[in-house]
Amino acid sequence: MPLVWESPDGQQRFALTVLGYEFPEGAEDYYDANWLLVRIVARDGATTWTVDDPALLTWELDRLARWLERVAQGQGDRQPWCSFVEPNLEFRADPLPEAPGAAAGDRVQIRVFFELELRPPGRPTQAVGQRDVYLTFCLSRDQLLASARALREDARAFPVRR
Repeated sequence: MPLVWESPDGQQRFALTVLGYEFPEGAEDYYDANWLLVRIVARDGATTWTVDDPALLTWELDRLARWLERVAQGQGDRQPWCSFVEPNLEFRADPLPEAPGAAAGDRVQIRVFFELELRPPGRPTQAVGQRDVYLTFCLSRDQLLASARALREDARAFPVRR
């Protein structure tokens, strides 16, 4: 089940789908056996791009789900980012100012940063950490929890291999 976020105006969109293990038959190396091939579909208003890349390890999928749950529970300030071994994706959370009539802290701003192989075509980078390509989403706690559930479903389908 893909994780999908879209801005209200439709200009920004992020979808992460787990396609399978990078090496379906397994591998001798523990890390190689646990790389997941993911599809990223992103739109930043000017560009839409799709990339298939072994960007996450099996346990990193679970780590992202746990991080989204903590952010949804208001505990994102303890670790406001989630990054991975491959520095292609990074997620950051920032609280939003209260909107009139909204519950305190009901929404969170999530930024998704793209590096190296996951950057859009025509925007290469020379150094990791440039952090100039990102999407921003204002998500409710319910949306964050639904995203965590979607990631957990994927994690069950692709368990850690020993």
